Amino acid sequence: MKKIALILSLFFLISCNLKESNSQNEKEFNYSIKAKTTKVGDSTIVYIYNLDNFLKPFDSTFIINQEFSFKGKIDEPFPAFFAFLDSVRRYPMYDFWMDTSDLEIDIDLSSTDNSSLNFTPDQIRGSQLNLLFIDYSKKTKGLLKQEGKAVLNREIKDFVFENPNNYLSLYLAFSFRDLFNNSLQQYYAKLDEVYRNSSYGKAINQILTSKKVEVGGELIEIIAEDLDRNTIRLSNFKGKVILLDFWSSTCAPCRVQIRDKFSKLKRKYKDKEFIIVSFSLDTEYSAWKKASKEDGINWINISDLKGQKSPVVIDYNVWGIPRTFLIDKEGIIRNLELGYDGESDLLEMEIDKLLVD
Repeated sequence: MKKIALILSLFFLISCNLKESNSQNEKEFNYSIKAKTTKVGDSTIVYIYNLDNFLKPFDSTFIINQEFSFKGKIDEPFPAFFAFLDSVRRYPMYDFWMDTSDLEIDIDLSSTDNSSLNFTPDQIRGSQLNLLFIDYSKKTKGLLKQEGKAVLNREIKDFVFENPNNYLSLYLAFSFRDLFNNSLQQYYAKLDEVYRNSSYGKAINQILTSKKVEVGGELIEIIAEDLDRNTIRLSNFKGKVILLDFWSSTCAPCRVQIRDKFSKLKRKYKDKEFIIVSFSLDTEYSAWKKASKEDGINWINISDLKGQKSPVVIDYNVWGIPRTFLIDKEGIIRNLELGYDGESDLLEMEIDKLLVD
């Protein structure tokens, strides 16, 4: 009888612990995705990529019986896309927003190319943010070719101001901050507290409050680490002409410029008071290290691995890369360039001039 009582007591304790454990596990998740597919074989791999960090998958799973699912926790919503892989054929990718919600999705994988597609409202359910993204995509898709850049830019700004309090508009306002100029403050004033405290909200606030570099102004201090984890200060190189380069491993023109232009400049001015400082916008150390080795970067090469949200990137108003600053021996910014023109010798001419001064 005592044994039966003991067994019942243990069973009760285990049951309570399991219920408590299950309850705790449920609290660890703030999103779920349940998807049904067509025209796809079992064991096809499904990847979710974060658009802000697409060098490695955010998560992955397999399709079984034309279905797949994800469950997990994210700090805040972010732009993402589904990619599908098997050894037989190619599949389209689907853009969406990872949201703190329970998504139900129907995916048509009948297409045999790897173009990027958007869901329709009847294909994705359970997320107002994704419905807003579909609306935005409809309004802007094809506008650049059909109406031109000015019309597209106006549509983006109108959308953001008409729909201020959501993560999509936050992302657009930050990513296209060069379009907003003085109106960025007006947009920020419309934000609810929860969005101001998000990572993009904080980044926008820093844009508004930080001192911006400009030609004729002094350099803003940069403190970051190199690949060997040594702390480097930009101000330590005052007294030399500094070529400050912003790049990333995913930027093809940046890497061409590094290999074809900067390597030559390094050799040409090796005995002069000249130094190159490359600042990577990568968020993954391994990607930064791999690209640096492949491109033969043998000069000062630093990063804080914070990508576009880096305070350094915001201070230097780097909304596009490659972006290059030429700084004189007194620490005054004398020239800046956006993009890379392989045929131009203007940068070299400016360096020669500053070395003589």
